[in-house]
Amino acid sequence: MFDALETAGGLTKRQEKRLIALARACTAMPWSEDDDRLRSLKLVQRSGWPLSARFAEINAWGWTVALHVTVEG
Repeated sequence: MFDALETAGGLTKRQEKRLIALARACTAMPWSEDDDRLRSLKLVQRSGWPLSARFAEINAWGWTVALHVTVEG
């Protein structure tokens, strides 16, 4: 089961900043090296057409974790 609080606690400061930046952008942003880890945690997804385009977009779990990061950070 997904635990947003536990996931938020396991992020580095750099990953937290990236997740917050994606949340604030409210749109897909160019892929960064931190997005690979965020994607493995299922917080962001690849976006864009064609699918080979490298853009990151925050998803529902990402929004939940971002809220925990901003409230507690």
